[in-house]
Amino acid sequence: MKRVLLGLLLVGSGGLVGCSSTGDTSDEAVNPDLIVMEEEKPEVVDDASTSAASRANSADSEKLNAQKAVATYTGHPLDNPASPLVRKVVYFDFDQSAINDEDKVTLNAHADYLIANPAAHVRLEGHADERGTREYNVALGERRAGAVKRYLTLKGVAASQLNMISYGEERPAKRGHDEGSWALNRRVELVYTKR
Repeated sequence: MKRVLLGLLLVGSGGLVGCSSTGDTSDEAVNPDLIVMEEEKPEVVDDASTSAASRANSADSEKLNAQKAVATYTGHPLDNPASPLVRKVVYFDFDQSAINDEDKVTLNAHADYLIANPAAHVRLEGHADERGTREYNVALGERRAGAVKRYLTLKGVAASQLNMISYGEERPAKRGHDEGSWALNRRVELVYTKR
């Protein structure tokens, strides 16, 4: 682009450009009408495919970095901040015991760990928010813990490695009477009793 502008400035101002060693700048040496300028063409970029490829490369890079961080961590695998095993809480929607897709990633990692470590045991602690009767919330916490237990056993974890308890609304993660507090209280905590 710079070459095009420079050439236009020279031609537009009536100047002649010559490349002769004799210093001849006559019209025969250089004819401004015959000056061929190379125009730089911008690259054509497909934003959708480029951004998708960029996201895929970024995700692959993040996954590789996470795998390296997991592999180089020298502490206990359950405490590695770069591992999904560090997350030991599964959250639920209001009055539900179905496991969300995002929590399945966490549970898959715990299932793999438990299968690889048959001496490890987990207590699945079911919780509910404060809405509903005490009895209802204990039953709901139990359903939630049962859903996590079923998921882990379907992945191959021995049932003998899993214990369940429901606290209902008795042990809130956050005290409050708003949706933000309630969302944190609708959960199952995975508490490892043996590593």
